[in-house]
Amino acid sequence: MLSIIQWKACVKLPPRKSRQTAILFIFPLRTPCIFIFADNFFNFAAGSAVLHHFHDYPAFFSELARVLKPGAKAVFSEPFFDGYFWPTLFLKNAIEEHGLTLDAPGLGSASVIVGLSHFIARHRGNHPALEHMTDKHFFRESEVSSAATSSGFRSVQFSNVAQPDFYTAWMPYFLDTYGVTHQEVRRSAIAQYDRAAALAGPLLPELMSHFKYIVLQKSW
Repeated sequence: MLSIIQWKACVKLPPRKSRQTAILFIFPLRTPCIFIFADNFFNFAAGSAVLHHFHDYPAFFSELARVLKPGAKAVFSEPFFDGYFWPTLFLKNAIEEHGLTLDAPGLGSASVIVGLSHFIARHRGNHPALEHMTDKHFFRESEVSSAATSSGFRSVQFSNVAQPDFYTAWMPYFLDTYGVTHQEVRRSAIAQYDRAAALAGPLLPELMSHFKYIVLQKSW
């Protein structure tokens, strides 16, 4: 199994009776995605919250497809655009509604998530512009599917990391995550979210999905 994270590298060998080797492969964000492994080497790969840090994740997909065996799978969990865009928009609207600036007391890291979402949306695919960013992508299913199938994966599947009930309270969780304690802003943002939830009904988890599993299977 190939496990992909960042910055260091180590190899973990299983008990002698096992014939499989688990390799933890970790590399700097700006390192080209050139694996040291032979073609068709791994039968499985996994990573969590790593792809969105890579400048050129389609190039990474190509290398991943090369080192995976035919028919092998890779599983990732990554942030997706819609699930961050809507809460960020509701937060920004609430801040403006109360005549506040993003750096006002009680707004925590609101300026960070608003600025990040705006910048990523405006510079999608612009590698030079995104180079200085730690988070370089909030994904869309269509772009991930296109990059994966072009790289040699025959199927791409998506599913939410969170359970559907999680999204009934996603807005308060989002505000807590970014340290927004201003009560009037919280009430306004949550009210906007609740109105959207009422309109979306059972489609809410799909509309607000912020983290998804990506399951790739290489062609035979």
